[in-house]
Amino acid sequence: MIDAGISQVYSFFKKQKKKDIYYGICFFLYYVEMAQEGRNNFANYSEAMRGRIVGLTEQGLSAREVAQQIGCNIKTVELWRRKFRELGPDGLKDHRKHNRRPKKTTPEQDAQILNIVQENPFRAAEHVIPEIDVDISKRTVIRRLKAAGLVSCRPTKKMCSK
Repeated sequence: MIDAGISQVYSFFKKQKKKDIYYGICFFLYYVEMAQEGRNNFANYSEAMRGRIVGLTEQGLSAREVAQQIGCNIKTVELWRRKFRELGPDGLKDHRKHNRRPKKTTPEQDAQILNIVQENPFRAAEHVIPEIDVDISKRTVIRRLKAAGLVSCRPTKKMCSK
């Protein structure tokens, strides 16, 4: 276990009044320990793994025993048990397409962004945002343009003459 030097690390950073560094190191060491045990706290479990969680609970194992056997958190076991109980086998399916979060813009809004830029190709991405009806970042506009094969122009700095 990695806890051996944590008290020394804590006392060192406590003297220096840098507790945020200490907590960052502890967080890092925790995830190193989880990786050594073969656990991944950021895992998005496959349908097979979710089914295995439900199957083990159907065999009569407790949530704690299932979590230890699979290598996940008890809350994860409880989540998939609840979803299976409420929705049946459909509750174990991944509802996200390509395992990503949904886009902030619709195809119509994407077309609107493209039309604005095609009307004035020298318009910067940050000047497109006020003309559409959605709260998006400059980076989102740039990604939509890139997907369409267009580029966003950057505003240039005016040169000062002395």
